[in-house]
Amino acid sequence: MILGLLEVEELCLCDIVQALQVPASTVAHHVSMLEDAGVIRRKESGKYTSFIARKDLITKHHVLEQDSQV
Repeated sequence: MILGLLEVEELCLCDIVQALQVPASTVAHHVSMLEDAGVIRRKESGKYTSFIARKDLITKHHVLEQDSQV
């Protein structure tokens, strides 16, 4: 779900929390895992930190495609 949100636009952690309606600690953990995997990247601008999907990797590895046979 986080990847889907970030595919559409760059978001800060608080925006992701608000969109998903889950605890900030849960979102932070999952964002950290996605960042460690290299699927998203952090963009810092002063005190503001946002996250961006690595669309090149998502497209290359078909991350967001749904299997039509499921």
